[in-house]
Amino acid sequence: MDTDLPEQRWRKLAAQLPTAAERLILYGSFVLNMPPRTLCHYCPEHFPDVQAVYTLKRQVLMRLEHRTAN
Repeated sequence: MDTDLPEQRWRKLAAQLPTAAERLILYGSFVLNMPPRTLCHYCPEHFPDVQAVYTLKRQVLMRLEHRTAN
């Protein structure tokens, strides 16, 4: 049985992402359910356009998937 608290799980996931932008993608997309355009609006210094959000989101998911597979 997994007894990790949600905040402990979040810390484990966030620790696997080396940049603030990657952590913002994870939190904004999957915790706050923000669409890419909203992420661009609130974080233009990290995401200049919607394509940047999609690209980084794909990279984050691939990184996390790869790490959980090992």
